[in-house]
Amino acid sequence: SMRPFVFAAVLAAAGACASTQNREMPAGDPLARVAARELYQQAVGFAQTGDLVRAEQYFVASLERGMDERVVMPTLIRTCVSASRFRAAVGYATHYLERHPEDVPLRFLTGTILAGLGENQSARRSFEDVLRRSERHAGAHYNLATLLRDGYNDPRGADEHFRQYLAIEPTGAHAEEARAGLLNTVTP
Repeated sequence: SMRPFVFAAVLAAAGACASTQNREMPAGDPLARVAARELYQQAVGFAQTGDLVRAEQYFVASLERGMDERVVMPTLIRTCVSASRFRAAVGYATHYLERHPEDVPLRFLTGTILAGLGENQSARRSFEDVLRRSERHAGAHYNLATLLRDGYNDPRGADEHFRQYLAIEPTGAHAEEARAGLLNTVTP
């Protein structure tokens, strides 16, 4: 089960994610003659009406038919998160990130989902990768600090990242908790 504080962060971050694959559709597939863009548009419609399983299927079919995955991936990931299919979201994201390692928002979201699933080692790697690519990513500093504190019992490591978070966003959404997590209190 996803940790409640992480679930909210995942939903908030899900809008910030993103090679095309051309695979033959099975001969008996009723979607075989449907264009990639049409499949994508139908998937968006299914997602808007709450038919999230079908939306996911149509997003994947649109990718298989050649739709640009930079367009599809954000909505596919958002759909999986909305459907509480977190492992599926991580699977799609991981596959995409192998080809697009520079996608910092998706890497951050993936780390957040992994942390919520209790996969601390993978989450830590994701947040550290984000910080290697974008050292001033406040959310990655905050999430890594929380993970180090709660998942690794590493208050010194957490302190370092809480301080980085506060340096970047001194009045940010998590400033109060970050200050509370410091080894020595820092005033605003």
